Amino acid sequence: MHAPTDRAVGHCGLWLKELDEGRSTAGYAVIPSARGRELATDALVALTEFAWSVPGLFRIALHIEPWNVHSARTADRAGYVQEGLLRSHQTIAGQRRALLLYAAARPAE
Repeated sequence: MHAPTDRAVGHCGLWLKELDEGRSTAGYAVIPSARGRELATDALVALTEFAWSVPGLFRIALHIEPWNVHSARTADRAGYVQEGLLRSHQTIAGQRRALLLYAAARPAE
């Protein structure tokens, strides 16, 4: 929510499909008119902090298209580390696309 307008300006999610292996993926999006205010960074930081409360979760991955430098900056600001390029990783809009792999690992306790 954007406090001044009380309107949703995006979303952020955590997918636990691989929780039995200690892994998850996350994603985020912000509408164009709300970009540039680090709302995605704030959401990703909050989501990541919440994620570490999930028992057995040790790793969160982000998959970012290489052209999306703003999303990569969001991942960097939220403490995620770029680990590599996954070539021909996913079909998007009918075409196989490469995706950058960013990840965060559960902090040592």
